[in-house]
Amino acid sequence: MQGAEIKQRDPFIDLARLIAIFLIIVGHANELNRIPGVISPLLSIITNIASYRYVVFIFFLFAGYFAKPNEKCFNIRRTVDIFIPFAFYCVLGSLVSECLLCYYSSGAHSFEWGALISAMGSMWELHTPGNHYMWFLKVLMVFVFVSPVLLRMRPETLLIIGGMFYLGSLYLEGVTSIPYFLQSKALNSGCYFVGGIFLRKCLTLEKLSQSMDRVYLPAFVLLSVLAMLAILQVTTLSWAFIPLAGTCLMCVYVMSLSKLAMKIAPRVSLFCAQFGKCTFFVYAIHYILLDICWTYFSIHPIHKHVYGMLPFLFVGIAIALFYVIRKFAPGLSPYLLFLPAPDRKAKTVNQTN
Repeated sequence: MQGAEIKQRDPFIDLARLIAIFLIIVGHANELNRIPGVISPLLSIITNIASYRYVVFIFFLFAGYFAKPNEKCFNIRRTVDIFIPFAFYCVLGSLVSECLLCYYSSGAHSFEWGALISAMGSMWELHTPGNHYMWFLKVLMVFVFVSPVLLRMRPETLLIIGGMFYLGSLYLEGVTSIPYFLQSKALNSGCYFVGGIFLRKCLTLEKLSQSMDRVYLPAFVLLSVLAMLAILQVTTLSWAFIPLAGTCLMCVYVMSLSKLAMKIAPRVSLFCAQFGKCTFFVYAIHYILLDICWTYFSIHPIHKHVYGMLPFLFVGIAIALFYVIRKFAPGLSPYLLFLPAPDRKAKTVNQTN
């Protein structure tokens, strides 16, 4: 069997996705320390250990690795699967922000429909990432759309394309006068998406899992020691060297954490792994909750330890909503939970039976 043939997903990958999305949420929550009087040592330490600016690219790597072959040139169906909930949560987030501004401004700010129109417009604009933290879903849709073309390419060709993306991201660093899909962050994302497809052609999921079984413990120990040295300011660690090395190290670190969790607490890990396929939903919910926190904490500061628990609260609320939607709105769940097309087909078959 070739590396391109992936029949099922390993729970350790889904758990790694959940760990990665949690680290991103921690990083975003840590940005709240810009609000006077709001700071959490716990979130700062976790952010220093695992830079969420590198973790986000792990999702492009996984998305490329698990991209599904398609007889057509473009994967329209999966792109639509991502776009529908993406559009819904962008508009919902803008609506919540406007309502909060109206509520806390004591009449100084009136509701503006133009804000919602602007939010809808930014989903299509090429020159802006759009809607705060939802930028990466817009970029991901582009690469998912062209993934069938990339999957037909030889590994050598993929290496050349990935290298061109990465060099382009370095050359265009800081340039914002060009369309967003050509800016540094988008090109960097493309490098990892193509890298995921390249890895898929070289390693089956079974071999990848077996490789991590051999190295997860030394990798976890080594990277944790480096992180602790950075926290103690013995050395400066930006998962450094170059962004490519930082993302690769973070990918190994997150997968090592996943393997370690599967060994120590297999039942809990398997339970958590089931949410790995819905990490985009968890991310979308945190985006809305974070907007609420920005407004509320600017007026009502909270204790630093309570603030440090926000990422856990965000993930807990998202998981609770996940269960509610699956139970009471199963027809809408494929659209609200970013479920891929194969899951939707399976649901239809089960409902028919």
